[in-house]
Amino acid sequence: MLLPEHYTADRLTYVDPYRVRYWEAGSGPPVLLVHGLGTAAELWQMSIGPLSERFRVLVPDLPGFGLTDKPDGGYTLARGIHFLAEFLAERGASRASVVGNSMGGLLAAGLALEHSQMVERLVLVDTAGLGRDLGLVLRLLSLPGLGEVMAIPMLAALRWALGSLFYDPRRLPDHLVRTVHGHRCARAARHSLLKVTRRGIDLRGQRPEILLLDRLSGLQVPTLVIWGRQDGLIPLEHAYRARRAIPRCRLHIFEECGHLPMLEWPDEFNRVVADFLSQETGAPVPPSR
Repeated sequence: MLLPEHYTADRLTYVDPYRVRYWEAGSGPPVLLVHGLGTAAELWQMSIGPLSERFRVLVPDLPGFGLTDKPDGGYTLARGIHFLAEFLAERGASRASVVGNSMGGLLAAGLALEHSQMVERLVLVDTAGLGRDLGLVLRLLSLPGLGEVMAIPMLAALRWALGSLFYDPRRLPDHLVRTVHGHRCARAARHSLLKVTRRGIDLRGQRPEILLLDRLSGLQVPTLVIWGRQDGLIPLEHAYRARRAIPRCRLHIFEECGHLPMLEWPDEFNRVVADFLSQETGAPVPPSR
């Protein structure tokens, strides 16, 4: 784990009205990192240290995941966006750049659309919400009965599922597998995973009501879209859709990379993101790669 020496694990705060576990490191312009479905702050374990050399990095566990409270319900897109806005306000960050992966990218884009005054720059990493197409595993997880069986925390099955998100499964950090497995052992965590999944996914893929593609032309902030070319969960075509829809958009594609470029190619990922976030406000967005 590439964490800074001054990093302090598992800080706690209260947000609307959940008890929230979060990480914080560094100083400077604030940057919010938002994890995806079924993971937690540990998803960013290889980014928080490098990014904290130039930014104040904030990394919460979303409600229902990690060590944050797991309510019985309320898992809607609107509630998720509201949580991000309230978390930033609670941490004294009236304006921040936001980086989101998968479901976290959907929430980050929603925050930029609903609270544009709070978002300086936006980075969408293999993000959800750009089309119905979705890998089979998550579609099956949405099914009643089968989903409950799939959510049972078996270490070998979880290792396979997380490894399938990589182009090269050997790059999957063992620490991430064991941490997610530990989180999933709690019945409330499995309940939350299924609730969130079924809110946004059915057997046909991502539910139409969570899709934001038709609204992306309204994004007013400079945006970087990052994608793994071999993403088997959300296809690369969604990245091109985002680039066409977002007015001030740059696209960076990682070769030999799956759904989690921040873990599969961390050095290049951190460099690309830090360089984009460091550009002066109002500077032209660099050409797409």
